[in-house]
Amino acid sequence: MKALLIGGSGFIGSRLTESLEAEKISYFSRNRSDVLSSKGIDYIQGDVAETERLKEVVKDYDTILYLAGVFEEKEQKHEIVTLQGIKAVVDSIRKQDTGQKLIFFSAINTDYGASEFFRIRRITEDNVSLAKDSLTIKLSNIFGDGDRITRDVEALAKSGIRKMPLGKSLAPVSVNNLVTAVKAFMQYKGTIYMCSKEDISIDQAVNVVRKQLKLSPIKTIDNKKKNPKIINKMIERVNIPSWRIADLVLNFYRENTSLYRAVKEPERYEDYLKARFH
Repeated sequence: MKALLIGGSGFIGSRLTESLEAEKISYFSRNRSDVLSSKGIDYIQGDVAETERLKEVVKDYDTILYLAGVFEEKEQKHEIVTLQGIKAVVDSIRKQDTGQKLIFFSAINTDYGASEFFRIRRITEDNVSLAKDSLTIKLSNIFGDGDRITRDVEALAKSGIRKMPLGKSLAPVSVNNLVTAVKAFMQYKGTIYMCSKEDISIDQAVNVVRKQLKLSPIKTIDNKKKNPKIINKMIERVNIPSWRIADLVLNFYRENTSLYRAVKEPERYEDYLKARFH
């Protein structure tokens, strides 16, 4: 296997790049990873916005894992990094028609998430399916050193806010367990869900951290009329955009998760938080 990880220097991408067993592994990114470079992994500098160059790079690999994306549109747009990048890759794969595998890492709540992030992901998933051999992995919250969910939880826990809306299951998955599962399902086609059965919500996670920090718990409010005011107060106190806070209170659990077919006893997020903030 000759594998190319697009966006391979990020949180999930770098773990996968380190762990894949292949004849050749390269990562295409705007940023070089010192860790990956120290291990002799081939770095291809580039931007997915350079679609013609991306098409040429893709030709040399039989397996393409697409992890490029942005969460806040400060430097680049969702449409360019996710959708236009995937369109270029799919166009190259279909033109060559040599049986290349495309694996796209998406999000569980694309089916009904209301933000622009989810809208673009929905359209992107449709484009991924145009490749003959494609797999879309719909992810819940992924945790581990350097993850985004724990940064948000810590920021909320230390913010001084006193109330939070009632959240649903974050269904978090450790990045180590995710890597194991991805390797197990790389040959699959279609769509799989990747979430845990751990029922921990954003408000519960915040209070786990607060307990570790010897702080009083934040009060949880289950009132749709009061939620907008509570969320506005959270936005004022914490550097987290409104769409992200709305995202964090959604339900990330899907019963048909593939995680447990690859990992019998997944790591628990609550245990991770307790150890991290001990």
